[in-house]
Amino acid sequence: MPVVGMFLLSQKNGRISGKERLMRKSITSFAAIILNMSPFSPEIAAHALIPKDLLGQASSLHFAMHLGHHYVECVLAEAAGGDFHWTRAFKTETDSHHEHDVIKFVAARNWNERVFRKCTISFDIMKFSLVPAAFYNDENAAALLAFNCGEISNEVLSVEIREVDAFLIYEAPSWIHDLTRMFPNGRFFPAAYLFLKHACIVSAQESESLIISYAGSIMLLAIFKDGKPLLLNAYAVQNEEDVLYHASNAAMRLDVDFENVPLFIYSLSSDKALQNVLKHYNRQCTSMFESDSSSGNEATFISYLHMLCA
Repeated sequence: MPVVGMFLLSQKNGRISGKERLMRKSITSFAAIILNMSPFSPEIAAHALIPKDLLGQASSLHFAMHLGHHYVECVLAEAAGGDFHWTRAFKTETDSHHEHDVIKFVAARNWNERVFRKCTISFDIMKFSLVPAAFYNDENAAALLAFNCGEISNEVLSVEIREVDAFLIYEAPSWIHDLTRMFPNGRFFPAAYLFLKHACIVSAQESESLIISYAGSIMLLAIFKDGKPLLLNAYAVQNEEDVLYHASNAAMRLDVDFENVPLFIYSLSSDKALQNVLKHYNRQCTSMFESDSSSGNEATFISYLHMLCA
């Protein structure tokens, strides 16, 4: 499991070490700079505040966060497993299309005031590739990714997925090292990693299965046969019809009967719009981790995947 960055803060005899003081000053300065760049909404700021009583329990809690395009979701749950204590989902407070907007948003919160027992952070990416373990080594990872995805501008990282005996190699976001400074004990994953790990569980009982994640402008698609992935890919989409097009086209190319294959949907939306489109073309359409905003739970499927697979 890759850890992009980790720093252990030391405290001896009740005194903060010089190294920790310097690190805290750097983190505080970084957050202050970002805060000055981010539009401020009092309503969002209040809603995003982790309550003090939960911060006081940080040593026993799991903080999970997903960073999407103009979308941030975070939850607090027991590190040993259990119900969510706190769930929040936001659109970022700017209309800009700059990818650093989500980092500005996160830096303006109190989410890194404590070190949680477990901290997992996922993010949306488009450039990734699944490579069989027998063909993978660190030296050729960047070349393999460039071959499959075109030009690569940022650092190439990888994570092993033992369930399929493969490595997921991916282009890390340019801001990932900024985030490690805010969450020094965080473990970082592409959303595709969590999606594929859970897709392995879902597909285990089916001879064939087609699994879709629909999160804003990004669709993830996995197709399994006899417990093995035939496809894992990402597509830029604008609406539910785009999702239908890419899913049905991929099924046709891989000789999968789209009308009758078990189809599983992970969607950020609670209105079942995607399922309502797909059910006219597929007889076995199932929604996973359906959102229930009426109960005050703002968590979507991605937070559940953190609890189950991170």
